[in-house]
Amino acid sequence: MIRCTFFKAVSLLLLLGGTLLTARAQKSAGDYYRESMEAYGKGDTEGFYRAAGRADSLRPWHPVLSYNLAAALALRDESERSLALLDARSRLYADSAFAVDPDFEELRGLAAYRHLQAEIRRRNRPLQSSRPFMELAEEDFHAEALAWSAAEEAFLVGDIRRGRVCRVVVV
Repeated sequence: MIRCTFFKAVSLLLLLGGTLLTARAQKSAGDYYRESMEAYGKGDTEGFYRAAGRADSLRPWHPVLSYNLAAALALRDESERSLALLDARSRLYADSAFAVDPDFEELRGLAAYRHLQAEIRRRNRPLQSSRPFMELAEEDFHAEALAWSAAEEAFLVGDIRRGRVCRVVVV
C-alpha cells in the first residue's frame, strides 16, 4: 500500500512538473514579434518569416503581425502569398502603408499590386449616399461602441479608453 501511494505521488509530481515546464516554455505572440524584429534587424529573412508566422498564428489579423508576415513573404519572393495576405488584411485595415515600405519593392511592378492599391483607394472613398446624422461635442472622444436604447429612444456611444458612455438623442 505504501509503495502504491508513493508511486502515485511521484507520478503526480512528475506530471505536474512536466505540465508547468511545458506551460512556461510556450511563447506568446509578443515573444514571437520581438524575435521576428530581432531577426529582421539582423537581415535574417528566414528567421523573420518563421517568427512572424508564429506570431500571426497566435494573433490572427492583428494589424502589425499580419503586416510583418506579408513583408516577410515579400522578402522571400513569395509575392502571390504576400499580396493575398495584404488583400485580406486591407479588408479589415484599408491602409496602404506598404506602398512606401521598401520590403514590398519587388511587388510594385505586378498587376495584382496595382489592383490592390486601386481596391484600397476605392475602399477609402466616402460613400456618396452617407451623411452625418449626429455630432458629439465631447473633446478627445473616440467612439468605439454604438447601441440603440429603445427605452430611452437614444443612441449610447461608448469610449472604452476613457470609460465613458454618452447618450445621444436623435431630434
